Amino acid sequence: MGLKLDGSLAFGTAPMGTPANTTLTLTNSGAAATLSRIYLTSVAAFRITGGTCPVSGGSLPSGASCTLIVRFSPLTAGSQKSTLVIESSVPASPLLAQATGVGKTCSPSSGCVSPIE
Repeated sequence: MGLKLDGSLAFGTAPMGTPANTTLTLTNSGAAATLSRIYLTSVAAFRITGGTCPVSGGSLPSGASCTLIVRFSPLTAGSQKSTLVIESSVPASPLLAQATGVGKTCSPSSGCVSPIE
């Protein structure tokens, strides 16, 4: 019981400079929780761009849920990762989730079009 995160932070391969978004759902199945902070450990390619969860403090009542929108926008080629950290008043805090993605270099011969070319 407590906080549960549903959704995937495995973004796969994306052309450099081309953002991909995913929506995660955070559900509280325990007692009311205070969410003290929600953040990503590496913000070079990953960012929280929206949603209904209070990222800098707030409460999540028992039985309630909120959303987080996470964006992967690779600036370099190759494998990239970050950790989503949800700090709260729940005894098992923090809740951690690994974000992964691969930046792909674009060229006319690769068949993809990148806005940074």
